[in-house]
Amino acid sequence: MSKIDNDIKVEFLGNSAIDVTGSCIRITFLGKTYLIECGSVQGYTLDKCYTLNKELVSQIKVDNLEAIWVMHCHQDHEGNLPAIVKKVGFHSKIYCTYETKKLSQLLLLDSAYIHEKDATYLSKKKKGKVSPLYREEDVIDCYNAMESCDRDKIYKINNNVSFKLLKNNHCLGASQLELYFRKPNNVIKKITYTSDLGSNIRNDKPFVSSIEYSTKNNLFIIEGTYGLKNRSYSKKDVKNERYDLKENIKTVINRKGKVLLPCFSFSRTQEVLVDLYNMFHDDINFGNTPIYIDSKLSVEITACYHEILKDENLDLINKVTQWKNVHMNKSIKGTFANLNSDEPAILLSSQGFISAGRSQLYAKNFLPNEKDGIFFVGYCPENSAGGRIINPKTKTVKIDTGTYHKKCMIKAYKTYSSHAQHDELLKYIKMVNTDKIIVHHSSKEAKQELIQEAKKALQEINKTTQIMGSSKHLELKL
Repeated sequence: MSKIDNDIKVEFLGNSAIDVTGSCIRITFLGKTYLIECGSVQGYTLDKCYTLNKELVSQIKVDNLEAIWVMHCHQDHEGNLPAIVKKVGFHSKIYCTYETKKLSQLLLLDSAYIHEKDATYLSKKKKGKVSPLYREEDVIDCYNAMESCDRDKIYKINNNVSFKLLKNNHCLGASQLELYFRKPNNVIKKITYTSDLGSNIRNDKPFVSSIEYSTKNNLFIIEGTYGLKNRSYSKKDVKNERYDLKENIKTVINRKGKVLLPCFSFSRTQEVLVDLYNMFHDDINFGNTPIYIDSKLSVEITACYHEILKDENLDLINKVTQWKNVHMNKSIKGTFANLNSDEPAILLSSQGFISAGRSQLYAKNFLPNEKDGIFFVGYCPENSAGGRIINPKTKTVKIDTGTYHKKCMIKAYKTYSSHAQHDELLKYIKMVNTDKIIVHHSSKEAKQELIQEAKKALQEINKTTQIMGSSKHLELKL
């Protein structure tokens, strides 16, 4: 066997090589291929997202595909998996945590529904047949291919490849990945892939495990979503923002208005619900003010939390959802009832960017109403409806086909971020002993700034580790 056949080849596919969406890495070793995640490209026009996702899926051959790992169930990390599974000849397993497997079924079924709607829209627009990348039956096949794994336990794929999942605090079920490749000469090479990392700044974040650091490897691939120095906050910032959110909610409720909290169905909805419980469950003045979980998927995922959580986390979700103020609303009829009611209320509604879903209906209704408030509990891209609402320079905002005056109270809170902040990324980079570091899953600007800061930080502790950014044309060999 020639030397080249013994190399471990690492390629960065998808848009996460140049941005924060469409995460996908392919590894080739001894004639077999291995896939780390296969996420959907999001955040562009419908046409562009469809084209980019189709291109990504087309690059992946399944004949020699030995294993896939998915590190958590956000769609930019797993959203294209059913399109891979549906390919003729697919035979491999998808490895993940138990929580990720259970949650993935709900999220991918919702994604299949959206794919079919989008395909119908694109078919009409292009006046020709556009097929969805996958359907509901492909999601079921994908779920059946998933194999639940415990953290901190080594699993063997074959005689040359094994892996271990490490704890991560990004979201419920999230993990990092350590891969071990045994070469024919018995030398073992280790690759660590962080996937998305959570922040330690808010150490009371519910339903997540503490992070476990991988400090020795041959290749370290770390996310750089918040690589910019200005994307950091402190524990004091968290405390101040929670106080501000509580006071602003009280202001809106006292003037008989309604509060919209645009939330993604998974993780953020449940986290914010816990915060609302802590803020108001023993507040006499809050009374019976209803809090609606207003999304079919949000309700289903919250129910799934009851199935997969254990011990004190199960006690917490039970306590919060059994609070008399909390109401689960799957039906769109309930949404219109909320819109037409004159009573104050708090609505946790999907989707978080107000780019689709019921949150759009509420935003259209709330924006021109001075009594109401829209409070963002997470990042919104500037070009999304949520981003345009947050922008203080605009007096009106276009949503769907209408234009709306911004008269309601509008606030954005940055400390709900589920990503490690700039300083935390630097800390992890400094503690790793490795041959090479790749900053991945990041905008060009954030990647460049983090790499430059990391180079300085490594020099200060006398480390000469090579650090660079991922790109679509980057191919590494170990």
